[in-house]
Amino acid sequence: MTNLFRFNDNFLLRKEGKTISKVWENYQPELVFWNQKKVTNDLEKQVSGRALLFSEIASFYPKNDVIKKIIELKPIIVPGVVSIKHKHLKTMLSLVFRDIFTLKSEGICLRCGSTNVKEIECVRCSSYCLSCRDCFMTGESTSCTPLFLFSSKGENKNRKALLSLEFSLTKAQQRAYDMAVNFVKEKHYDKALVYAVCGAGKTETVFGAIKHVLDKGGKVLYATPRRDLVKELSERFQKAFIDTDMLTLYGGSESKYSRADLVMATTHQVMRYYSFFDLVVLDEVDAFPYKGSKRLPKLVYRAGKKDSQMIYITATPDKEFIKSKLELITVPSRFHKYPAPEPELVKGSFRLLDKENFLDKLINYLGFSELPKELTRFFIHYGGKKPIFVFVPAISLIEPVTNTLRHLYPNLVIESISSKDQKRDKKRDYFLKKKIDILVTTTIMERGVTVSGVQVVVLFCHHKIFESRTLIQIAGRVGRKKEEPQGEVLFIGEKITPSMKEAKKTIINMNREAKRLGFLDY
Repeated sequence: MTNLFRFNDNFLLRKEGKTISKVWENYQPELVFWNQKKVTNDLEKQVSGRALLFSEIASFYPKNDVIKKIIELKPIIVPGVVSIKHKHLKTMLSLVFRDIFTLKSEGICLRCGSTNVKEIECVRCSSYCLSCRDCFMTGESTSCTPLFLFSSKGENKNRKALLSLEFSLTKAQQRAYDMAVNFVKEKHYDKALVYAVCGAGKTETVFGAIKHVLDKGGKVLYATPRRDLVKELSERFQKAFIDTDMLTLYGGSESKYSRADLVMATTHQVMRYYSFFDLVVLDEVDAFPYKGSKRLPKLVYRAGKKDSQMIYITATPDKEFIKSKLELITVPSRFHKYPAPEPELVKGSFRLLDKENFLDKLINYLGFSELPKELTRFFIHYGGKKPIFVFVPAISLIEPVTNTLRHLYPNLVIESISSKDQKRDKKRDYFLKKKIDILVTTTIMERGVTVSGVQVVVLFCHHKIFESRTLIQIAGRVGRKKEEPQGEVLFIGEKITPSMKEAKKTIINMNREAKRLGFLDY
């Protein structure tokens, strides 16, 4: 396979016949796909299964022989950014992302997958280059910057990973656990979906599959879009896999790269891995910023080996995804064996609920008695007795709704939270400790929050931002704790939308399935 193909045109180390960097002037200006040969040294351990810029390699191997050592390892070398006009574009996309796709931009960053590239006057090559604007803060990637792709070295060696669970699995969890283990053993599919109701304890259902891969000497990536979830799950995984080398990566983490067997990371941190993992577990696949991203799925897929398997975990999968070629593993009941609370759909007028003079209009024209009766009953029944989440669709509605509730219920502690709130972490902690009675919020709190006894009301539920999957996640905040497994969920909109109906129908169907299978005790 030596010299399988070469790229000589306007590429990588030379541009229009000029040497780009003195450090590379003795290096051949071709991209070559080499045979892999075993090389034993510290550098190999650091770069195996990674996608790195030269500056990143030099940062942990600052030696004079770094270029020689890189060449000995025979990596695939591509430009950091490639133009859409490059005649070898398809070949490079296939090599780097194992996929060929259409681009509608000037080019693409082969390091991070972003198409947010811009032509700049490059100080490195004294010419014009395409530069990735999304990589700018983590090491500049340009069309004259080489990106090195090192395949994972060495064969997997069997070992025995110790797994310790602090509790017994429910029947629903055990069924999913066994199916996930069978998935990685039999390998009939390369993808599996763990479709679980909110609060099912779905994370533990993949522990057996992870252990099986670790036992075979494999590497496992557990990735999720959310930083807070990585931090939370990292502690649980360390207690469960007590003798496994683990690495936790997220923005702001103090962990430095190590050749760990089990990696917990946000999807953004996967950028520096290449063909390294035997099993990739992607939790909350429908969460922002992974949801809707074109580049993050490419990076996660690239991190796995060509024959790797993937397990997706979510409570709200896309219908088309469920129908795709994969193994479907369902967990229809919560760990405490109570049914998930089913939302009540309410049609209520919000004609005067706008941000301008909201409170004056409410006092002068609307009046307390004219609010939807279900809403007044909800606040009278739970106010001061149970913590309450009030969800609204936009930041612009946070202040008027909060002020109105404070006027109506002066004896309650009412606060608000949004993505722009600098005190959001502090307010979240206060709400968890039940020092706040009512918390008005946007969808920033739709997932990842468990508050004992919390009740939920969604205002302006007719708004397009409240799609069915978002509403299912919001409803899933209620009844998560074993101590208080029940609660109330209100969806209030000017009209009953298809999304509201779909969310309720999905929750009802999961409860029925759990009952049919004998997973509910109440």
